[in-house]
Amino acid sequence: MAVYGHIHRSYIRSAAYLLLDDSKPAIRRVKYDVDRELKALSGCRLPHADWVAHILQSARPKMP
Repeated sequence: MAVYGHIHRSYIRSAAYLLLDDSKPAIRRVKYDVDRELKALSGCRLPHADWVAHILQSARPKMP
């Protein structure tokens, strides 16, 4: 069984997911290359890419 949840707090960028194993929840964190993500954001032309980059660099959510 797979469960997907979506919340409307887009300013929180955590590399995590919830695993349900026999109905027992466990939060799992995912390591990723932040510098590589920052490079991708710098050239992507997505709206608010600079804002997301600032959040990644500071590790603190901040509303635009």
